[in-house]
Amino acid sequence: MSHLDTRAARNTRRLLPLAMLIGAVLALPLNGYACGPDFPNRLLIDRNGTLLYMPEGNFAFEAGRLVPTDSQLPHWQAPPPPMPPKPMPQSPETIAIGKNARRQNGGRG
Repeated sequence: MSHLDTRAARNTRRLLPLAMLIGAVLALPLNGYACGPDFPNRLLIDRNGTLLYMPEGNFAFEAGRLVPTDSQLPHWQAPPPPMPPKPMPQSPETIAIGKNARRQNGGRG
């Protein structure tokens, strides 16, 4: 055997236990988490249901949590609801038709 052959044999003897150790560690079934230990597994079980469920949110509340409020700025208030339109007065013809209809129905309606 030459000098190079003995050196290769020594390296093989050193690397073989290391390779076996790495292979054994990788072959062990470890308890793995998909997205970290704090990610709830229930979200992974029913993916479609999880994606279809949208939590209710309040934009003003969530935006208020992002940045502290500035006391110099005015506070936004919702506009008042629109007033319902006033009823139009009925024409004399419409009033006469309504009276005739009540007479024919015997005072009902």
